[in-house]
Amino acid sequence: MEKSLIPYITAEVAKKIDEELMSTFMYSIDQLMEIAGLSVATIIKKEYIKDSLDSKILVVCGPGNNGGDGLVAPRHLKEFGRKNVDILYPKKSNNDLYKRLVTQCENYKVSFKEIDSIHQISSYDYIIDAIFGFSFHGDVRQPFKDILSKMSEVNDKIISVDIPSGWDVEKGNINNTISPKGLISLTLPKKGVSEFKGKHFLAGRFVPHKLYEVMKINVNDNLYKDSELYTLL
Repeated sequence: MEKSLIPYITAEVAKKIDEELMSTFMYSIDQLMEIAGLSVATIIKKEYIKDSLDSKILVVCGPGNNGGDGLVAPRHLKEFGRKNVDILYPKKSNNDLYKRLVTQCENYKVSFKEIDSIHQISSYDYIIDAIFGFSFHGDVRQPFKDILSKMSEVNDKIISVDIPSGWDVEKGNINNTISPKGLISLTLPKKGVSEFKGKHFLAGRFVPHKLYEVMKINVNDNLYKDSELYTLL
């Protein structure tokens, strides 16, 4: 897909789309996380691990919505027959939604790792970065500063969700954090990743085209093929 056919949006526009989805279009945050997490798991399975059942996968989750998407993905990866899926979730949310997502993962026997497990991060075949989303700004704080530093040693194993964690949503990698091999943008890609050099997917099929029309965002009508949850940019 040519970049010219896909608009790269600001954090403000991304926020407005989310607000419209949950007000005018009556989506719940649970629904959006479920679709996003399923899309992430589908991309990891079809584009990366493929037929391998033994690949070791670590999902690194933050405390916000991006982390929520990350907490959904392991359950679907387990449903796809992947055995070795772990989660690093060092700053757990007390919100009931996130507690339910954790319980769902535990019921699928997904293992939650402690913070000191970052020293074994190189033992994983794939690392899903679901720490910070488009609302991130400012400096990276602990414990995520150390986590991202360790992750940067294995950039060739990282697939980021929505935007690489630590990147400025509109200015890119100004904090010099990770440089992932893959990126799964949600809704629409953000301006800060316009020069991203790795494999770049878009998983935003949950956005009604009518919403793009209301917001006067020009999006290709044929962005997704058939029943696919994602497209390659």
